Amino acid sequence: MTVLFSEYLIEKKLLSMEQVLEIFIEQLEIIPSSAELIYEFNLLPKNDLLKILMKQQIEGLDFQASAKSLGLWNSEVSDSVKKKLKEIYKPFTEILVQKEYLTLDNLSSAIISFTEQNIQESNPIKPVIEPIHKLNKEMLFEYLDCFENVISINIKSFLAKIKNSEITQNNFRNEINNVKSEFIALQAAANFVNAKYSEKVSILVSNYIEKIVSLNNEFNIDKTKEIVEMAFNILEGYFQSLKLNEIEDIKGLNPNDVYNELKNIVEKS
Repeated sequence: MTVLFSEYLIEKKLLSMEQVLEIFIEQLEIIPSSAELIYEFNLLPKNDLLKILMKQQIEGLDFQASAKSLGLWNSEVSDSVKKKLKEIYKPFTEILVQKEYLTLDNLSSAIISFTEQNIQESNPIKPVIEPIHKLNKEMLFEYLDCFENVISINIKSFLAKIKNSEITQNNFRNEINNVKSEFIALQAAANFVNAKYSEKVSILVSNYIEKIVSLNNEFNIDKTKEIVEMAFNILEGYFQSLKLNEIEDIKGLNPNDVYNELKNIVEKS
């Protein structure tokens, strides 16, 4: 049985039922109707939209049923509405952080624990070879939310600190261990939704960080920045593809070639 992240937070007493309800209500308030989206973004001619609304008023049908009965609802319109809804959708965790119900650090820890628990419960034994994989779309919103509002923010912060010369040999170990935690969190979340390419990249980078930290040598900060930045750009590409099309695809690039290029850089460092 699938457990929602919100249920998990209540169960672990990280949020109250009242707080979760407030977040859900806020989400509902910002989601426009299909008619509003079609009107605002001109997805149908205005006269067709008016026909649908009049049909809806006369026959008491819902909007889509009225549009279908007039032959004005097709896959193109449906896909356009869904795409706009995804763009407008405000994730549960984004509202949670805005309301200051949890800090980003506490949220990140909760996401790691939640995904690990679900992995163990839903799929304790995994096949060695999985040439074809399907996304767990039930949890995709949570994964995208985790990447966009927690993990990417912290990785971007790390890269900005290097750019601004705020990271030195003295504080690099602590900073890079924090970044490693983000890649481990992403690895767990990607595993749960079966985003295999994102998972592979996350594993590669977290293993690389573990290796350079364990050597106790002087850190090559610029090289680490190059690897983390390249990995993040790849993951950002997959994130945008998942968000828009629910697949991991960077146009014009073979996923294995992308991974191997990053792997070669890691192995030479």
